[in-house]
Amino acid sequence: TVCRRFAAAAAAAAAAAAAVGDGVGKKRKGSDTAAEGGDSSSSAKRAKLASKLAKLTSPQGVLSAKDYKKVQALECELAACTTAQLQAELVLNSQVRTGKKEELCQRVAEGRVLGALPACPRCERGQIHWSRIGGWHSCPGYFDKDAGATKRCNFRAQELKRGKWKAKAKK
Repeated sequence: TVCRRFAAAAAAAAAAAAAVGDGVGKKRKGSDTAAEGGDSSSSAKRAKLASKLAKLTSPQGVLSAKDYKKVQALECELAACTTAQLQAELVLNSQVRTGKKEELCQRVAEGRVLGALPACPRCERGQIHWSRIGGWHSCPGYFDKDAGATKRCNFRAQELKRGKWKAKAKK
């Protein structure tokens, strides 16, 4: 389920960070052969690289620890909902409603915690996509019915003001 996916992704990120930190698969320089452990500056560089890689491969991405825990708990809770219920909440908030159930759960959970993504400020018709890993907001474009073709938009921003998330009415 959704909760197991996070555990597997976190384990993979930790393994990747450990592999980079060990220097596995790297050739040693001539100066490193004399000193088994290498100098402190190269080990500091490896540690810095490992921390950057761990952040980029972590499912938490740019979310704060508090927000990540909220999103993770909501995703586990939303896994019990049907796809139709998730899509209805996404339609209510004018969000992208295509994708697998896991993606819908993730989108609704992030929306409830962070807010609704607005329409594209550049083309005004495209729907903004957000990358949790890099924190970028981007617009792929929209389909123009008059022209019968997809119009590309090259909007991309790190910061974007989100709107209030509209919760579905409880019966």
